[in-house]
Amino acid sequence: MEKGYRKIYFLFIIILALVPIGFRRYFQLFTAFFEVPIVLHFHALLMFAWCVTLIVQPILINKKKYQIHRKVGKISYLLVPMVIVSMWLIIDYSFIHTEQVLSGDENLAQIFFPISQMILFTLFYILAIVNKHNAPIHMRYIIVSSIVLLGPTIGRIDFSSLGLGSFNMDLIVMDIVMILLVTKDALTKKYYKPYWVGLVAYCGLHLAYHYIPKTEIWLNFADIIF
Repeated sequence: MEKGYRKIYFLFIIILALVPIGFRRYFQLFTAFFEVPIVLHFHALLMFAWCVTLIVQPILINKKKYQIHRKVGKISYLLVPMVIVSMWLIIDYSFIHTEQVLSGDENLAQIFFPISQMILFTLFYILAIVNKHNAPIHMRYIIVSSIVLLGPTIGRIDFSSLGLGSFNMDLIVMDIVMILLVTKDALTKKYYKPYWVGLVAYCGLHLAYHYIPKTEIWLNFADIIF
């Protein structure tokens, strides 16, 4: 593994460590395990498994356990589709759950961001697999796909005590991380193009977030699929 990425698993550890903070309500309800909808447990279990996979894989590379690394990678061919299905089920659950508190158009608008995140996660994972024989590119697309996990986690953390309550901190943090990754590799003249692709995609998503959700095009599309 490239020298500058031997500790990359710390990024995934940080993401995993933020989960109990962002999803504290879920963990507060965890004591009433059987009262929590099964879809929430299903999603939480799969996301935990994926985060653990992200942490384990670079460690295996560092220890030159390449065969195990490849086997875990093949397991992801099953795990990631299940993660994507769980994302869709959560979006559907959220849509149904908020029907009582939001108007129809507001409810259709609020699913734009999670659906877009699911699409980006899927896209960048596919790009990582397509480039699995090109280790530097493969690794970077996996990293770019993992940035999606920051969205729902950071988005659920209350920053109002820091005077940042009016900012979309999930969007800001995701963009900052991508900018740092691009800068890091650009300065060292590494394979930074996947990060450029990721940065453009995330910035495009975040720009679209402010303009598209309430348009007739999106509302009609969302109305069809839901």
